[in-house]
Amino acid sequence: MTTRRLCLFWKLTQRVQHIKTALPKLKSHINSSPVVVAKEHASYGEITESKAGQGALLLKILSKFSEVYLKNRLEEMI
Repeated sequence: MTTRRLCLFWKLTQRVQHIKTALPKLKSHINSSPVVVAKEHASYGEITESKAGQGALLLKILSKFSEVYLKNRLEEMI
């Protein structure tokens, strides 16, 4: 094998090894995501058909988003 081929083979081997180590973590994250989302949805309360209930749900979602957004912005500033 030429030096170039050996270098390409080595890089490919490194990437394959990285994928092998990253896949279990990714699989675990994907499998746990529905549970996290279900808990978050449950925290908003029961969804109602009324306009007032929908408005309250939207307000909760926007409040949570604003809270997380502002927290992240403050951490960036520090």
